[in-house]
Amino acid sequence: MRRLSLPGAQWHRHGVHRSRLSSRFLCPPQPRRPFSASLTARSNESGRRNEPKSSIRWFEQGTRTSDDRVEIFPEKEEQEEQEDIWAQIRQLREELNEIKQGPFGPNSPYMKQLSEKQRKIVQEAVRKYEEEHPQEEAEDSQNFRAFFEGLEEMIGEEQEELERNKRAPWNPQQMLEEEKPPLKKSWEVELKVPESAEAHVNRFNHNLNVLLKDPTRPNRQELWRSYQRCKALIPAFIELLPEETLAILWSSQSQSVSPQTPQLGHWEVLAEDILSNGREFRQSQWLRYITLLLESGQSEKALSLWKTRQTHLDDTPMPEVEQFWNLGVRILIANGQLESAQDIAMAFLADDKSRPPRILIPIIVAWAELPGNTNGSRAWALYLRLKTMLGPDMNMNDYDSISIGFLKAGRVDMAVAVFKDMMLTGQSSPSESISLYNASLGLVGNLQASSITEADVNKISLSALTIMPRKFQNKFFYASWIKKLIGMGEVDSAAMVVELMYERGIKPDAKHLNGVIGGWLRQGTRTAREKAEKVAWAMIQERIDSVWSRNNNPPSEKKPSVHDTDVRVPKYEKRTVPPANIETFSLLLLDYTRHGQESIANHVIECLEKANMRPNAFFMNHLLYAELRKHDILGVWSRYKEMSATVRPDLETFACLWDCAKIQYDRARDPFHHTFPTARALYREMMDWYFSLTPRTQANVRQLFTKHLYDQILRCFSFSLDPQGTIVALHSLRNVFNYIPDVVTARILMFEVVRLLPPPPELADKKLRRHRRRISTHPRNKESLQHVTTLLQTLRDGKIEKLAKQGLILEDMDMKARKDHEVSLYSDLLRVVLSRLAENPRKIEQKIRKAAVEMGEEEDMYLGDPVPEELIQ
Repeated sequence: MRRLSLPGAQWHRHGVHRSRLSSRFLCPPQPRRPFSASLTARSNESGRRNEPKSSIRWFEQGTRTSDDRVEIFPEKEEQEEQEDIWAQIRQLREELNEIKQGPFGPNSPYMKQLSEKQRKIVQEAVRKYEEEHPQEEAEDSQNFRAFFEGLEEMIGEEQEELERNKRAPWNPQQMLEEEKPPLKKSWEVELKVPESAEAHVNRFNHNLNVLLKDPTRPNRQELWRSYQRCKALIPAFIELLPEETLAILWSSQSQSVSPQTPQLGHWEVLAEDILSNGREFRQSQWLRYITLLLESGQSEKALSLWKTRQTHLDDTPMPEVEQFWNLGVRILIANGQLESAQDIAMAFLADDKSRPPRILIPIIVAWAELPGNTNGSRAWALYLRLKTMLGPDMNMNDYDSISIGFLKAGRVDMAVAVFKDMMLTGQSSPSESISLYNASLGLVGNLQASSITEADVNKISLSALTIMPRKFQNKFFYASWIKKLIGMGEVDSAAMVVELMYERGIKPDAKHLNGVIGGWLRQGTRTAREKAEKVAWAMIQERIDSVWSRNNNPPSEKKPSVHDTDVRVPKYEKRTVPPANIETFSLLLLDYTRHGQESIANHVIECLEKANMRPNAFFMNHLLYAELRKHDILGVWSRYKEMSATVRPDLETFACLWDCAKIQYDRARDPFHHTFPTARALYREMMDWYFSLTPRTQANVRQLFTKHLYDQILRCFSFSLDPQGTIVALHSLRNVFNYIPDVVTARILMFEVVRLLPPPPELADKKLRRHRRRISTHPRNKESLQHVTTLLQTLRDGKIEKLAKQGLILEDMDMKARKDHEVSLYSDLLRVVLSRLAENPRKIEQKIRKAAVEMGEEEDMYLGDPVPEELIQ
């Protein structure tokens, strides 16, 4: 019966699989015992076939030096294995015969268990079922027959394989090649581990390969997770890793991807795993490990490890030796052993005169950080020694490191003197520090570094050695220093220079403090923003107070304040600051608008009115971009019209307006503001502003005009579906700003042509403006784009052919002619398409000339030639 017999067949079909047979018949090879062979027959020197063949006898001995030898017969072992396999085959054949007759066959185990009466009942039920379901029984019979045929074929193949192996000569080379594992890379881990851990080892190897190709932070973290899993599952996993694998793993966890990103936090755990399991670091790895300990605040542990590595410097390359002693100086300084650090540095320099003396820089800064005049003299004496040893090789980074270190240590006079030396680099000035030292001691000739002592510095006094000449006591000297520090990101140090200006009676201007405010705001931290806001609001209040005092207001009238508002304005320190200028207001406005603080940004605008200041283009542009970020198109245009009455815009203003126009001319966007000017009107607005400038300002605008703005203007005309205006803009931008189309521009213009074409019939009932705004994925539009590309190439070939008839080659023409050729090419493309779509092609030139008038261009401006009649057809 189908219900009873089919599951049995399917069980056998899945249970007796070929892989099962192979694994059952081909037993795994047993390890051979050590044999010794003895050749017992003479060699066949004559080569004749009738002489007896050579035979081999096998003996077994306990050890190599043992004399006990016992003859063994390996063939018997193989014969026993083959007999076992044949027995298994015979057993399978018997089982197969039982399966063939089915569970209801007369000799099946199931029928033998039944009584004679029960057997007749089952046979009668099977007969009736077969008569009622002949088709199903035929299918079952066919399935069984195919299954048994396949099984017979598999068993037959195994028998033939056994016979073939029995007759084949023994080839040990072939056995070695078959057992040879696939080649692995040198860093991949190959371990004999349980199946539960094998997947994790493979994953570890995969992550190693991925990391070597792309050493990003996520890949480094994934490798660490794989290592942790393998370490948890496999005892002593790190002891089994190859040296190259261990080096890759250590480098991934101890090194950062870039100087801006810190290293991962797993380096310490990995180092403990390596050292506790008997593995060893190379010298470069030791240096990195000790450096990380120092940077993480474990200076004592770093010092003890550093001392143990001094005995391993004999075979170390010279760069690592220098790195080792520089690291030692830093460690000793961190542990407060400055004198030892200085002794080591001096011994390091004395051992080889060619070594760079920059090892002294951290010691100089460390002495300066300690209080007292004695420590200051030590720092200055070392600075003079460094300057003497380096001579003309002392660079800006050396001066910056020392001056910033002095500033942070509170040694402001010494920092100013170092910056003064930097300003005097390459000059022979008596104000230079070495010259002052020589003059104070009455020395003549070249000064040796060893002759500079702390006692002499103390005898002269630091105040005499760090004296500033009169020509440096001005705002320009300090302004250059502040600008340099801000550019290096040392904003707090720049603020200290401002404090120094106050101390020396040099009143800073608003531009000095504006640079510091801008630097703090760019840092973005809460503390930096708070300091910037305090100084900026203090300057604004100073400006309001000065305006109030100039207006001679009556005493009874309340004095305005920046705190006259409901929004929170940071309190500021009571000290004299310069009055704010428009840049101060702009910095605050930009910061508040970027952080979405609209209420306090509006208060900045109110304080601008209280301060009786007129906004400039910089201030206006920030307001326009704030509205643009909210996609308030009408707000951008309204604020521009309101402020442009009193503020002269700049090129950035019109860049903002064109960015706004790109959103406005998107006809699929809601709402669409009809009060916003058209592309032609906006272009005329920009050109009227440009021609109102002085020739010098126009030259500056042409330098600031970018290709991005050029493409943005043409894109807006494309979105507006204004091909006549596009033609005028192409020629106008070429004449005024000297820009021509490139690949990006060509794509914009070709999409405009496709938008001009009528939509496919199946899209005719849909919203036309969405079709015109974006190129649909419909095959009709793709075909249209291909036709436009072909038309453009035809026009290009025609122009080149026309030049060839005149004896000209495009590549040999000057730059101006080639640029005119590109503009004319795309102008002709638009003209051809307009002519083919227009009912009256003769009016095309009139419409183009009308667009030029609306865009503010002169009537005699050259806008290209009409296209020939043959191209219109």
